[in-house]
Amino acid sequence: MSPIPVTPPQPINVAEGETVYQRVLLIYGTASVDTTHIAVLSSRGVPAQTWPCTGGKQRERERERESLGGFKTCPSNLTHHPPHPPDTHWKALVPLEPGLNVLTLRADPSGAESSLRINYAPQMQNPPLTLVILVGKDSPLVFDVPNHKKDQATLDQAIRRLRMNAYMWQAFTAEQMVRNGFGRRTFRLNEELAKDTIFDTDHPDALRMTAKVHIVRALVTTAEIQGLDSDKKPLFGKHYPNPDLYDITLKALAAHGAPFDRPCYVAGLLLDSRWDPASNATRGHVALGGGSGHVRLGIFGSHLTHAWPAYLGEIEKCLLDNTPNDLTRTANDNGESDPSYKAFCIGSGAFLHEVGHSLTLAHTPSGIMSRGFNHFNRTFMTREISPKGETRPITPADEEGSHWHRADIIRLRHHPCLRLPTDTPDQPDPNSGGPTFYALVDGILVRSGANISLVEWWRDPDGGLAKWIEPPNLPRELTIPVPTPAHDSLRLEITCTDQSSGSVHAAKFLRESIVNPADLPVGLTPDLGPIHRSGALGARGSPTTHSPPQSFSFALVADPSSGIDADSLPCRIRVYGGAFVDGIEVFLPGGASTLFGSRGGVPSDVAVGPRALKLDALGVRAGAWIDGVELVFEGGGRSGWLGGRGGAMYVLRPPGGYSVVGVTGHAADLVDEFALLYRKD
Repeated sequence: MSPIPVTPPQPINVAEGETVYQRVLLIYGTASVDTTHIAVLSSRGVPAQTWPCTGGKQRERERERESLGGFKTCPSNLTHHPPHPPDTHWKALVPLEPGLNVLTLRADPSGAESSLRINYAPQMQNPPLTLVILVGKDSPLVFDVPNHKKDQATLDQAIRRLRMNAYMWQAFTAEQMVRNGFGRRTFRLNEELAKDTIFDTDHPDALRMTAKVHIVRALVTTAEIQGLDSDKKPLFGKHYPNPDLYDITLKALAAHGAPFDRPCYVAGLLLDSRWDPASNATRGHVALGGGSGHVRLGIFGSHLTHAWPAYLGEIEKCLLDNTPNDLTRTANDNGESDPSYKAFCIGSGAFLHEVGHSLTLAHTPSGIMSRGFNHFNRTFMTREISPKGETRPITPADEEGSHWHRADIIRLRHHPCLRLPTDTPDQPDPNSGGPTFYALVDGILVRSGANISLVEWWRDPDGGLAKWIEPPNLPRELTIPVPTPAHDSLRLEITCTDQSSGSVHAAKFLRESIVNPADLPVGLTPDLGPIHRSGALGARGSPTTHSPPQSFSFALVADPSSGIDADSLPCRIRVYGGAFVDGIEVFLPGGASTLFGSRGGVPSDVAVGPRALKLDALGVRAGAWIDGVELVFEGGGRSGWLGGRGGAMYVLRPPGGYSVVGVTGHAADLVDEFALLYRKD
């Protein structure tokens, strides 16, 4: 019999001399058919790690089982397929130290070796993801574990598992980004020089840069977090709302102070989650992600933390653990976290899903932001155990839901947490706070002061993402055809490279953008063709203590067929402004005027109308109301800034081939909405 050829381990997804930006690197590759394990040794003195290799003989058995109708390889839903390794393949999570790392990859039992040089360059200029464990102010500092792990229910174990878990998220994201052609970019973790815990064989006194886990005390008791009264009886239910754990976490972060007193990204583990078999519910748990103020936050309960690995050497054991769930002690989240390795998938992957929301990601048709986290183990393992205890190989092409959807990838590509040194500096126009929308005869025009990176069509309220487009060359102005028929549920969402975004329900927007002839201001008639209203800035709803709410609109030009002369159109407007725009008073040549809003602040007069310069655009600072405004005229003349400088900055300018014919808006005590009226030339 011919001897089996011996070849050293060959990495597939990482190049010799490559520079990476995360501490733990996912490497996969091939090896000789007789290889059972790959040992990874480092020149930087970190402990060696050993990873399983799925061999050719096992794959032959799997093929035979498939031919008999057994446990079959599932098709992949990955957006971009990586190279598919031959039958004998391995995956390894390799720890790195900043600078050059010379790795030796050794096959067992042959001893064949290969070498790989990797440069690790932490991106300290990027905002980090900060890890937090939230505990009640009287917390016992334990979490749910099965009976055979009862000595592991400690705060120290929770810290170790959250740290290791976060490094797996980081490695997963970097691999997904490089597979999609955007380099090995990922978020960095907030790290400190401390005793490290991601190794089980490290020197007990070894200090390394490792992820810092902040222990944050809530302002409420453990019972309040769990929705219990002082007698440990449930408070929530038919007559009581669930505790607002997101708000509880935000308040705890605010009280804690630094580093949460400035813009930050936070992954928060709720330690005091408890499985309650009697009510078949997990108390003190919620899966939520998003943001409030300067804090971007994703939170998740600790009820599945028992299934997470605490260090690198425990990953294989945890992710192949087929131990059934004991419902008397631990939760079966959504009926999907049994056996134990599935509890890892849900507990870690669904937590990452919430962190994804904090990084601006939305629900997508597949992947982590769907329920693809059920397959999260497949990113890191070369095999998987079936419910019957059978094993089958898992190559990168078999990872199914364990991926970021392409729409997620595009958002992450331009996120400040994932920037690379080679990225062109983002230079958004300071004259725009986000996308503005304009109805056209044949679609919708979108403008933004930052480059438009993603166009999405969503079916609301819960139909999901219908279509996404990656605009070539990242334009700042884009005409988008509207699908026909355009149902009212179809929403157009625009995302820009500076993370600003905006959306409109396309059919409703197009329908309502055409001003009803009965609502046209004096001087404008249907003979001019459709009069369009731009997307409005501000938000109706300012106080009405002094002035009743009222809509307003006035023409700046007159249709010659209307019989209206210049003396019947406004000749000037008076803007009352201080910290915001209190009111607008519109004057006719004869001296008559109409006030919209109130006369607070400083009055400033601006000539408008047929005898003045033609209005070309409005500069507007707006949020919940109109903070300030500037009129920009044809030829470059400007009114000067009127009002305050709060809110975000926008410029309203009609599309090319269209002209401003009027202004419309809404006011109460303040002016709280502005839009342009325009028509096709």
